[in-house]
Amino acid sequence: EPFIFSLNEIYTIAGTIGKSLDGGENFKRVTNMVGGDNHDMWIDPLIPDRMVVGNDQYVSISTNRGESWHGVSLPIAQMYHVYVDNQIPYYVYGNRQDGPSFRGPSNSLFGKRGIPSGLWHSVGGSECGFAIPDPVDNNIIWSGNFEGLDRFDLRTGHSRAVDVWPIDNYGSAASTAKYRWQWTFPIAISPHDHNKIYVGSQYVHQTTNGGESWEIISPDLTTNDKSKQQLTGGITQDDTQPTYCCVLFAIAESPVEQGLIWTGSNDGLVHVTRDGGSNWTNVTRNFPDLPPWGTVSNLEPSRYEAGTCYITIDFHQVNIRDPHVYKTTDYGKNWTSISSDIPKSELSYAHCVREDPVRKGLLYLGTENALYVSFNDGKNWIPLQNNLPHAPVHWLTIQEHFNDLVIGTYGRGFWILDDITP
Repeated sequence: EPFIFSLNEIYTIAGTIGKSLDGGENFKRVTNMVGGDNHDMWIDPLIPDRMVVGNDQYVSISTNRGESWHGVSLPIAQMYHVYVDNQIPYYVYGNRQDGPSFRGPSNSLFGKRGIPSGLWHSVGGSECGFAIPDPVDNNIIWSGNFEGLDRFDLRTGHSRAVDVWPIDNYGSAASTAKYRWQWTFPIAISPHDHNKIYVGSQYVHQTTNGGESWEIISPDLTTNDKSKQQLTGGITQDDTQPTYCCVLFAIAESPVEQGLIWTGSNDGLVHVTRDGGSNWTNVTRNFPDLPPWGTVSNLEPSRYEAGTCYITIDFHQVNIRDPHVYKTTDYGKNWTSISSDIPKSELSYAHCVREDPVRKGLLYLGTENALYVSFNDGKNWIPLQNNLPHAPVHWLTIQEHFNDLVIGTYGRGFWILDDITP
């Protein structure tokens, strides 16, 4: 971008800002920029000392031609998932795109003045994936990142890498990886044993000793289609794993039946085991008229009946944008669509379905632009939007002691619907 009053003054916008005063012959890095991964720049045509840069963290503003910058945060956090602990007030956890794993209180002593930003802090991990507190010992948080898995201890502030495999696969095709880890690979804590943690590559990995060691408890639960595992990008090989195919995207164990584990992949497969991983059954063909190549975005085993499970499958990457939400009552032998009356649009594909912990048949559903509720087990849905901004509802969780519905949106941060007691 040539400077408005000098064709020799040029700025380049990338991970950092470059500045040239000689028409591009030489560039110097603007080292005092607030934030990084810059995307756009504006120079005031009337007062050219005023500059604005949009980057991953801030709207960065300078009034002195870039000598100093001020970063302004906007309420547009892109949260992948959301989890809560059992404290009073309870804390909310999640990994934010272009930020760290975050933890912050659901309430504060400041009342209507809100929750100060200083009460939020990192809990290990990075911008992608999950941050899940141990349900028994809330001081321990399991957090994903684009290099593996971290186990964070609030008592010491120490984050320890507990990766299944120590070698990342950046810049390489998924077909060359020993384990194919997606950018937001699934992490799940067993509802029967808080020391048992599951993570997913193309396999289900399990630890029972805090990540000191891992064992594989499944075969490859994906299509393993090598044609979908090649390099992406052109001159630059853009393989930091968001584009990895043939990987697990969801893992969930039944809260009713120990060892009943469901998995879903981002190439459209659904598997189930009833013996802790010794034997797995592919139940994908049991879905009625299911298109291929969907991403299983969420699995919700019922807390009322062991054989019941709800699932959302996202097809927008193959340009199918209708909501796909299903239910089984017989361990996946048969599936029924429960999303027929959700209004269809370009943004109606579903991300997450959640079952109410108190009332059977009460369901909550997040789509790409709305939140819905069903009082009759998915036969009918009505909007539950209220003052929630229309944004992608990527994840839902329920804080059972307070009966709060906690919402993670990809674009407007965290929201809480207080006391959903039926």
